[in-house]
Amino acid sequence: MKIDIQKKIFHDCQLIKQMECEMKTKIKLLTHLFGTLDDAWKVVGITENALNKLAKNDFKYKSGIGIQRSHIVDRQYFLSEILDAPFNSEDELFDYYYENDKTILALSSENSNLDKAKII
Repeated sequence: MKIDIQKKIFHDCQLIKQMECEMKTKIKLLTHLFGTLDDAWKVVGITENALNKLAKNDFKYKSGIGIQRSHIVDRQYFLSEILDAPFNSEDELFDYYYENDKTILALSSENSNLDKAKII
C-alpha cells in the first residue's frame, strides 16, 4: 500500500512541478500531498525543555501545552528543492524526502532556534 501511495505522490509531484503558479502555491500543494503519508513529520528527538514540560504534565499531552514538531531542515527549503531537483524515480524522491522530513518535539518558542536547543 505504501508503494502505491508513493507512486501516486511521485506522479502528482511531477505535475505540480509543471504548473505555472507561484512557488509558494506549489509548496503548499506539496505540503498537503506529502502530509497524506502516514509517516510524515517523523519525530526523531525532543528538546530538553520540551521533555521537562512533558514531565511536569505527567507525560500526558494537553492542548495548548506549547509543544510542537519542529523540522530539523526548514520545510519550505527542502520542498522547494524537491520542486527544483530532477528526481528520476520514486526511490530518489522519497530517500530525499524522508532524510529531510525529520522533526524534533520542541517548545513553540524553540521552533525557530532549534540549533540553540539541547536535543535528546
